[in-house]
Amino acid sequence: GKELSVAFELNIPIDHPTLLELSVGTRVSIRGTMITAGAEVHRQLAEGATIPEEVVEGTMLFHCRPHLLRQGRHWLVQSVEPEISAPYEPSIPDWLGHRQIRGFLGYGGFSDDAFQHFRRFTGCYLQAFSGAGTALAQYVQSAREVPFGSGLKGPDAMWALDVVNFPAIVTMDLQGRSLHQLIWEGSGRRLASIAD
Repeated sequence: GKELSVAFELNIPIDHPTLLELSVGTRVSIRGTMITAGAEVHRQLAEGATIPEEVVEGTMLFHCRPHLLRQGRHWLVQSVEPEISAPYEPSIPDWLGHRQIRGFLGYGGFSDDAFQHFRRFTGCYLQAFSGAGTALAQYVQSAREVPFGSGLKGPDAMWALDVVNFPAIVTMDLQGRSLHQLIWEGSGRRLASIAD
């Protein structure tokens, strides 16, 4: 088997054969362009905003509000703290209906119903390390704002982040396995054994 110290190299755009190689617990090293989408992006999407063409097939959507500092014509990314994904579940059909999102990156996973819908469109869920937003920013090579909606500025806007060696772990895979569910069930059994 693979050495534990070696992470799977995951390139964006992501294709279907690559998704088949990803299983729950796989550590990945992401390279390519991720698109961020926080609460305001999802609010405007729900109100009918059009998903931009830059969200191409094979894209990974990052539930995140990046904190940036302008340096001349460029942006310095200071933090990319992953957000909890559950509140954004209602928008999954919108993203899938307009563009073939192959991966969601965030924190906490999706409910089983939401994930089964997403999985049928051949995608997986990856979790980034919560509380490590500043450390994760070092893997972002550049950032540019993606025109979307109206009136969104700074962290609330949609951003394209070019990343190299960005660390994450697969927690919901194409086969329908969920690390979140396994942990929940294991914790329940442990709690029951303590209570007995």
